Amino acid sequence: MSLTLTLFEDTMSAGAALDEPLSATPRMVFVVHGAATIGGNTFADGEAWFGEGAVMLAPGKAGVTCWRFELAAGTAASGAARGRGIVSREKLAAPLETLPAGDLVMRGDSVAFPPGGCAYLHTHQGPGIRCLIDGGIRIDTHGRSTSYGPGDAWFEP
Repeated sequence: MSLTLTLFEDTMSAGAALDEPLSATPRMVFVVHGAATIGGNTFADGEAWFGEGAVMLAPGKAGVTCWRFELAAGTAASGAARGRGIVSREKLAAPLETLPAGDLVMRGDSVAFPPGGCAYLHTHQGPGIRCLIDGGIRIDTHGRSTSYGPGDAWFEP
């Protein structure tokens, strides 16, 4: 089965409303700025929600910007969030061509480095989209060096 991992950035102004629930698919929503009610619970800056069913997402009193990671068969991500007061864009989509055997895990975590810090050569249990919250980072891999700033996303196979 072919899977695609997609990252969307959704910005919802105060009082914004989805036209319909986001479709059922494994997803994680990370609140970058503001607050949101997701599946009946409130999440604020730096907090994340995970679920697989259809879900409503509503902004807090001051609005919200969130990153929505979705895993779907083929390229069937739910797509841009639609509704009044919503700006939604696809930041990155990555087909998962090779996957480790066994169950898949959708994990949301963060790491922090001091200025000038280094993440030495390492591996991950599986592929994923990474997104920089704050600061800057340079990734040196496969003979290339790429710099990223806040909000930039990249895929690690």
